[in-house]
Amino acid sequence: MSQLWVTVLVTLGAALFLSLMAAALAVPIRPDILRLVQCCVCPAGAWMRVDVSKASYHRPGERGLVATCEGRGDPRSVTGIAFFWLWVLFFAGALPVGAFVALVACACL
Repeated sequence: MSQLWVTVLVTLGAALFLSLMAAALAVPIRPDILRLVQCCVCPAGAWMRVDVSKASYHRPGERGLVATCEGRGDPRSVTGIAFFWLWVLFFAGALPVGAFVALVACACL
């Protein structure tokens, strides 16, 4: 495999790993970070509401997270698509770091 393909694969792999870890760390600490992707998820004129619930009886300590778009018609849950767009945002931010890791790794080979 050529050096270019190794660099590209290492860049994408490192960016994928870093973005997944950053999203997995950021959402439990600050659930309202999902509002960063409101423009990608909610239609014009609607806003995103992030609700966090904590169970106290059935499963003590279990937390739930629901993101909904409100303001135009019935509120609809957009939790899954919000998580996807948040990961895309983190992936775009992790690409330069992944490229640096790839250049360092390929220089050592």
